[in-house]
Amino acid sequence: MERYPDIKIVMLSVFDQEEHLFAALQAGAIGYLLKGERPAEIENALYAALDGRMPMSPALARQTLAFMRGADRAVGTEKLETFKLSKREVELLQHLAEAKTYQEIADALFISTKTVRNHVHSIYKKLQVQSKAEAVQKALKNRWF
Repeated sequence: MERYPDIKIVMLSVFDQEEHLFAALQAGAIGYLLKGERPAEIENALYAALDGRMPMSPALARQTLAFMRGADRAVGTEKLETFKLSKREVELLQHLAEAKTYQEIADALFISTKTVRNHVHSIYKKLQVQSKAEAVQKALKNRWF
């Protein structure tokens, strides 16, 4: 990742346990798909990754959301308030954690995709991260939702 920061990595795996998902995201993957996905879904996910979105198999997205809502994990030490995210940015970060596309987020929040991109950029700066995967990982680790 350090040598080629523009490369987009999407993990394709048979493992659906969250520790594999989080390890892949921590290693720099921006998406995680299960091998049981239909070829068309894998193709769409690759295009989504190129577009800057975070593709994830629906089953894993549900698992991640369940984790965010109170799985038995150690609570992180960083407080959300420390990063001074606006209410809208927190809302948008939660949508990102649910693996929604920019268009889906824009539709849900009644804003343009350009505004979504601007918020995402602001979130990166405030959280001191380089990708959506890192931002979501930080939110999950610290159980901000």
